[in-house]
Amino acid sequence: MWIEELGNGKFKYVERYTDPLTGKQKKVSITHTKKNNRVEKEMFLMLQNKIDTKLKKSSKDINFRTLTEKWLTVYEKQVRSSTFNSRVSYMLVINRDIGDILLDKLKVAHINTAILNLLNAGYSYDTVRGMVGSIRNIIRFGLKYGQLSDRELLNGIEIPKINVTEKDEFKYLERNELKKVVDQLEEKGYGELARMCLIQTYTGMRYGEMIGLDYTKHINFKEKSILIERTWYHRKKIFQPTKDGKPRTIYFNDETAILLKEQIQYTKLKVMQHSLNKTQRHLFVNYHSEPFTNSYTNELLGKYVDIPNKHVTTHIFRHTFITLMIEQGTELALIAKHVGHADTNMIQKVYAHFTEKMDTDLQNAINDFSISL
Repeated sequence: MWIEELGNGKFKYVERYTDPLTGKQKKVSITHTKKNNRVEKEMFLMLQNKIDTKLKKSSKDINFRTLTEKWLTVYEKQVRSSTFNSRVSYMLVINRDIGDILLDKLKVAHINTAILNLLNAGYSYDTVRGMVGSIRNIIRFGLKYGQLSDRELLNGIEIPKINVTEKDEFKYLERNELKKVVDQLEEKGYGELARMCLIQTYTGMRYGEMIGLDYTKHINFKEKSILIERTWYHRKKIFQPTKDGKPRTIYFNDETAILLKEQIQYTKLKVMQHSLNKTQRHLFVNYHSEPFTNSYTNELLGKYVDIPNKHVTTHIFRHTFITLMIEQGTELALIAKHVGHADTNMIQKVYAHFTEKMDTDLQNAINDFSISL
């Protein structure tokens, strides 16, 4: 608090505060005829009450959409662009139902009704769960900065078990199935795509990591290593850090080296034949001189690949790598390090699934076993 002497002989007591939602500095003031210790203490308390009243009043005037926007400005600085954009998409959908509700009127029933509406509209349970995660973060933001006070908004949220999809988290290709994928793609004239599938299977890279490779910078044939330090985000057409934000080096064998060299030569030829940007060094480049998009690759896989009981997307080749490494007895921690996992939790799940399959295969073999005397 500070005191300003006015021209009429009175004194203005002033205090500055920060609006926690907007981050802007604001001032409140009270004018008094006197200036002494007793009055200063009295004015200080009155100014604090005035600030509290203004903050409460501002909360009443703010709706959930405005709170969302303020949270997003902070959240954008904390995460990758792809993660931020997915949250923006989530909240555009959510705020159709609750965006206009003022914060002092917002009840958990409003949120749960919006959740039920999404499920009834056909959104999957997992998608809605992702949206609810964003809602919870926004509520925590509001509670932290005094825009909300009802913690029941967090505790009372429920997601009915509707539209729950049956997951097969361990879907991978057997060796004969992988061969069928390659054969089917080559038969349709998509040899480059077939090579892409094999390279991902041989290395276990995430699709964005593989597409983000600069073959002059990231691939070392002498050391048989690949430096993974970025991933391609096609929506904004930018490179961004890897999923965990840390670069890593992986190694490849002679068979992979042959595939990589074939692809590099193919890319160079494509650039020349189609007058593409000669300065780009992407391992896989489309006819716009940009890395392939995941959606384009998955579209072709869905159109030209038919493996019974398997939905073949780019991620299945990463799972196939993990499974094949488990099959040959590689230590789980080493596999996790290679594929860029912070721990072995997911690898252990795949391992458990794989060993269950081995038990089943063994049981079937015993059932078929016969000694005719």
